[in-house]
Amino acid sequence: MIFAFVLHYLVSYILDPYSEFWQDYFGRSFSELLTEWGISFLFCFLISEASILIHRRLNLRVPWPQNKSKRLFLEITLNFSAVMILILMNMVCFAILDPQSAKVESVPSIEEIKGMLQWIVVSLVISFMIISINTMSYLINNWIETATEMSEHKIKAAELRQASVEAELNALKMQLDPHFIFNNLSVLSELILEDQQLGFEYSENFAKVYRFLLVNSKKI
Repeated sequence: MIFAFVLHYLVSYILDPYSEFWQDYFGRSFSELLTEWGISFLFCFLISEASILIHRRLNLRVPWPQNKSKRLFLEITLNFSAVMILILMNMVCFAILDPQSAKVESVPSIEEIKGMLQWIVVSLVISFMIISINTMSYLINNWIETATEMSEHKIKAAELRQASVEAELNALKMQLDPHFIFNNLSVLSELILEDQQLGFEYSENFAKVYRFLLVNSKKI
């Protein structure tokens, strides 16, 4: 809200620093300044809240990923309508608080027309700045949520792969432990009787294979 309030006066001054509004601005009484600041702050607060409310409603009904063109059109149109309604309400407030300024001339002066256009431009700038901030915040949060979900999926996939490998190894060990040793010892005994050198080589290879199984079972 403070950002919108400061932006309101900053943009007004940048657009026309030599307007009558600024020439005698600090020559007013403190009560007049306080009244104007209060109304301007309320106006900026309402613009901010309206923009945030429109943004949240559209997030539910027309999210950005669903239809970007429609979302952009609706957000701009609704915010423009809200700004125009609030400007009319603000004019009514000033007219009630300052009846002298409510006297309507048959033909408005160029300064009055320029001031009204400036007011509309400033209000739209504030509204669109808030739209940009809300949109960037939404996109960043959406990106963070997507990245977090992807990380969680990767972690779960890695855990599932590890569990699968463990299950396969355990199943292999259960199949090999009793039969693997018995069969290989039977073959080894036959080879020793036939060819001691071949039996020795077979026993060495058997020891390497079994050592490999033991080492990998401890790693998992």
